[in-house]
Amino acid sequence: MSIRAATNEQYLFLPQPGAQVFFKKLVVTFLFVFGISVFYGVVENYQKNLSIFWMTVLAVLSVGLASGAVSRMAFYQWTGLVRFFVILLVLPFGLFVLGLFTSWQ
Repeated sequence: MSIRAATNEQYLFLPQPGAQVFFKKLVVTFLFVFGISVFYGVVENYQKNLSIFWMTVLAVLSVGLASGAVSRMAFYQWTGLVRFFVILLVLPFGLFVLGLFTSWQ
């Protein structure tokens, strides 16, 4: 019984998310969205099958979905309001990077 109590005791003191953890996760979120934006920027420059309209729609939707998904995965212990503000912070950055790689088309 004492062994069981000793092993379960470690779960009582889980570290609470703090400012250092927040900024590390925010950097990971920015890097992921940056990577997705660069990928779709390069794909949009070299693809020949889709029209520019549909490729733009695909790229913008992908950057939006990526920013939402990574913020939901990285900030799962945080409230929904924090995740929402992270998405609002990261999404314009991703769209800006996408615009840089597609010559603002």
